Amino acid sequence: GKKLVVKQSIFCARIADNDLDRATGLSGVESLADDEAMLFMFNKSDKYGMWMKDMKIPLDIVWLSEDKRIVHIERNLAPETYPKVFACEIAESRSKAVSRKASFATILT
Repeated sequence: GKKLVVKQSIFCARIADNDLDRATGLSGVESLADDEAMLFMFNKSDKYGMWMKDMKIPLDIVWLSEDKRIVHIERNLAPETYPKVFACEIAESRSKAVSRKASFATILT
C-alpha cells in the first residue's frame, strides 16, 4: 500500500481508485492492523456515499477535501447499518474518503 498521513498518524493505505475497487472496498476483510486503512480516490469532487455491505468489522470513515482537509467523520459504523449510505453533507469539494477500523477518528480530533 501507499503511505497515508492524516494529522500526525501514518497508515499503510490500500488504494481504491477505480469503480470495482471502490465498490468492493473493505468488504469481507476480517481485520485491519492499527496502521492499515483504505483510501478511496475519485476522479472529480462530488458527494460520494459509503456503505457497509459485506463488512465484517466496524469502521470509521473520514472524508477529505481536495486540499486534504478533514471535512466530515462518521465514527464506529457497524456492519449491521447496511444498506444505509453515509455521505458527507458539508457543502464543499470532496474527492477522497478514508475507511479505517473503528476508533481511528478519535485520534484525529
